[in-house]
Formats: sequence, structure tokens, C-alpha cells
Amino acid sequence: MKLGHEAIQQLLSEFGSTDPKASSHWQYYHQFLEIDGGEVAGARGFGGNSSPYWGIRKLAHLLMQRRYRRMGKSGIFSMYDRMAREISATQGRAYDLDLLRQTLTISLVDTAFKGQYPLKPVVCIIGDGFGSLASLILASGFASRIILVNLNKTLAVDLICLMKADPEVAIALPESREDVLQQKNSGAEVIAIRAKDFRWLHEFDADLVFNVVSMQEMNPEVIGEYFNEIRIIAQRREIFFYCCNREEKRLPDGTVTRFMEYPWIKGDEIYLHEKCPWHQEYYTVFPPGYHPYDGPILHRFVKMSADLT
Repeated sequence: MKLGHEAIQQLLSEFGSTDPKASSHWQYYHQFLEIDGGEVAGARGFGGNSSPYWGIRKLAHLLMQRRYRRMGKSGIFSMYDRMAREISATQGRAYDLDLLRQTLTISLVDTAFKGQYPLKPVVCIIGDGFGSLASLILASGFASRIILVNLNKTLAVDLICLMKADPEVAIALPESREDVLQQKNSGAEVIAIRAKDFRWLHEFDADLVFNVVSMQEMNPEVIGEYFNEIRIIAQRREIFFYCCNREEKRLPDGTVTRFMEYPWIKGDEIYLHEKCPWHQEYYTVFPPGYHPYDGPILHRFVKMSADLT
């Protein structure tokens, strides 16, 4: 079992190892990633991590982001928006569109579906670029615990960002199934799980699972494995899944992932299914403009069926 900074150091020691769960997307983008002294460079393919905006550049970004902030209509959004500003300042990064989208995501789940899951749910996040969603959930006290699952290299980045936002956050990295069983009743706020150890996921009593634009970058069989883990949990308790991903995406090796071909089943109870309003376009400041992504991005909130057939 590795705790806190030791967990990060363990993941960094494995940086040169091949990750068996990495698709061709991540095999390509991870080759540029470097971490030196806790500073991340060459992070591509999993969100923005630019330096803070200043002066006219900051004003330009604020103007371009107004379209998205109008989508956050609730008072809860304003609270998360303030938290995101504080988190980005503490982490020494820009409050960019990627972080703003995670702010919109958690404010949606915290309002539209409140009451479906427990007041202080155990949350599982499968793939979280720069720990953005996890940072918001920790800062708000939304969850009692976070199970954070990611590929080794990206998981190291997640934990670095989480500890920049809150140096006192209690993080545990299990090294064995025995560690997992020990951590089920521990005081760790964040349990970090390597993607290669995904089969430990069902050991935790998660209430709510998030995946935001990262399943689209997995191979279909890996997507199926995560669905299976969620359904094992559903056999003993209600579990809800917020899934936001590209309707269709082609990976560098030609593999195609399709949202509607994820292993959904008729027994899943769907509360929301639509094009995600804040994930249809991105913006550029110079020259200013909004640009559509290469295909629509859907989001769905569902109570998962326990049917494993």
C-alpha cells in the first residue's frame, strides 16, 4: 500500500512500463508526457493544462466562456464555478474550458439527479484528466470517498494535481487485493486504482460513477470490462452512471468506438440521454470563434441494471 506522495512516486517509477489497458490513442499521446519534480509537461490528449490567463488574454477567455456559463443556470453552478477558480489558482493552471465543463457536469448531477443517490455518495471516476472532477468533488464535500481509476501515467498526473489543490488530501494506492480489502473501511479520501487493476473496482460500494470523454478513447473490450464491474456492484446496491462520450470515434489504429454500442441493456433505467450542451463546440481566442467537434458528444445518466447476461 502506498500513501500520499509515496503513491505518486510509485506510479512515476512505473513510467517506462507498458500499460496493458492503453488503447492506441494513449500509446500515442503518452509518449509526449513528462513529469519532473512534480511539474507536468507534454500532456496531450486528456485536456488542457495551460498557464494562468492574464490581462487581455484572460478577458478574451472570459468572453468566450460566457456561452458555457449561461448553461449553468443553478445556484449550485455558481458555487462550483467559484471553487473551480480557486482550484485552478492553487494548482497554478488556467481556468480553461476543460475545467469549466467539469464544473457544469458536477453541478448538473448535483441538482437534476439529487435524491437518486445517497447524500454523501461513494463516487468512482473512470478517467479524470488532471484530476479536475475529483478536485471539485473533494473541495465541495459532495462525496464521502472517491475511487479514481486511470492508466498509470495519467493517474500520476491526477494525483499530482489533487495534491496541489489540497496537500493534505488522504490518498491510497492499493498494491494488492488485500490492500483493497483493507482500504474499504479506511479513512482515505481518494483510492487510486491503476487501470490494469480495474477488477478491484467492484470491491468498493460505489453509488455513482462518472466517465467524461475518456471511454471514447478506450478499446471496446475495455469499455465492456468497466460496464461489467459496475453491474457487479449493481447486484448488491443501486448504482448510477453519468457517461459523456463521442457518438463515434476512430482511434489511431483504426478501432472505432460508438456510444450506442457500449454494453447498455434494456434493464438500465435512463434518466437523461441527449447531446451534451457544453461538449458540442470548443473555442479559439485568436482568431475568436466556436468550432464543432468531429461528431456529436452525448451524455446519459442511468441507473445501471444488475443483469450480467
